[in-house]
Amino acid sequence: AIGAIKQLHDSGIATPGTVSVVGFDDIAMAPYVVPALSSVRVPVTEMVKETISRLIFMLDGGDFTFRQTFAGELILRDSVIPGPHR
Repeated sequence: AIGAIKQLHDSGIATPGTVSVVGFDDIAMAPYVVPALSSVRVPVTEMVKETISRLIFMLDGGDFTFRQTFAGELILRDSVIPGPHR
């Protein structure tokens, strides 16, 4: 997403004026990019802990038969066109 913002800028395309950009994982530098990158934040630590727990369970002979979902959070910053959701 940061590369997309740079390429759009280099091409003279306004972000967010013409194009909104949203990244994924809410990396540490997202707020410091110009414009600040909107992103989807996921609970990485929780996901890793659950993965390790399930891996240990499977290595102990347990059956992996279910699916886990994790809630993400949309972090709105300057890289999206303001709208009624903001």
